[in-house]
Amino acid sequence: MATQLTAGTNYYRGDALKIADSKTFFASLWFKQDTAALQALLNFHNAGSSVTSGISILANGGVTVTGRNAAETLILASTTPASGLTAAAWHNVIVAVDLADAEPVKIYINGTKATETNTTATDDTIEFSTDHLTVGASRNSADAAVNGFTGALDEIYFTTTYINPDTAAELARFIGLLDEQIGLGHQARNPLDGTRPDVFLTHGPGNFGRNEGTADDLATVGAPTFTFGRPAAIETLSRGFWGEEWRESERSGIPFRESRLVLEPSSGLEVARREFSTDRDEINRRRRFGHTVFEF
Repeated sequence: MATQLTAGTNYYRGDALKIADSKTFFASLWFKQDTAALQALLNFHNAGSSVTSGISILANGGVTVTGRNAAETLILASTTPASGLTAAAWHNVIVAVDLADAEPVKIYINGTKATETNTTATDDTIEFSTDHLTVGASRNSADAAVNGFTGALDEIYFTTTYINPDTAAELARFIGLLDEQIGLGHQARNPLDGTRPDVFLTHGPGNFGRNEGTADDLATVGAPTFTFGRPAAIETLSRGFWGEEWRESERSGIPFRESRLVLEPSSGLEVARREFSTDRDEINRRRRFGHTVFEF
C-alpha cells in the first residue's frame, strides 16, 4: 500500500532525526505524481530557515538535488534536464552523492543514468544532524509547507552510506532490469548487507512516518489517505506471480501479498489478515495456554 498526499495539506515531518553530517548520501524513492510541477520529495532544513538540502522534482520532469553545510552555504546544486518524470505514472529516482569524488553526483531515473549539470559541488560536509526532515514538501522560514507533493509515495530510502549505482549489482538491489520494484528486506537491511539505513518509509498513510531506519520517526501532518502501491508491470519472482508487491508483516517478518495485509488498529502494525488480532483475541489465546488473566 502507498500513501496519497495533497500539496500543502498532507506531508510528513521530523525534527533533528539524529542523522550524521556527511559528504555522502544515497536515496531511492518510488512515487507517482498527479501533476507536473516543482514538488519536493525529501528535504532537510534548519528551523526558521527556508534554505534546504534535498531532492525535488522539476516541472519539466527533471530532478534537482541540493546540499548545504552547517553555515547554510550552498555546497551542492545539481539538476538534470527534462528526464521523463511524467504525471500519473510510477517512477523511481536514485540519487548518489559523494562530494569528495571526481563524479560527485549520480542520478538514475527508472534505472537509467541521467545527465546532470553540477553548478555547485564543493568538497565539504552536508548538514543533517540538526536539520529537520520533511517528506512530501519543503518548509519556508515560517515553518509552513511549500512545494508540496501531490500524488502517491510508496517507498523512501535514505542513507549517508555511499552506494554506487554505477555498479550493476548495487543498482539491482533497488530496481530490476524491467523496472520492477525490488523488496529491500526487513527494515530495508538487504542493500547494506544487514545494516538499516537512516530512513526507510514504506507503510500505509497512518504509519508512513514510522521510520524503519535508525533515525527517529516522522510526524504526520494532515490526513494522508490510502492508495494502492505500484502495480507489477510484469510478473517476476521478486513480486510474485499474483502481480502484486510482497511486503513483510510487521509482526512476524513473513512476506505476504499486498492485498493480504491489513492495518491492525490495536497495535498500528501492518500485518497479514491471518495474524490480525484484537485485545479479546489475546485474552482468549492466553486462556487456551493455561494462563490466568485478570480483568479490571
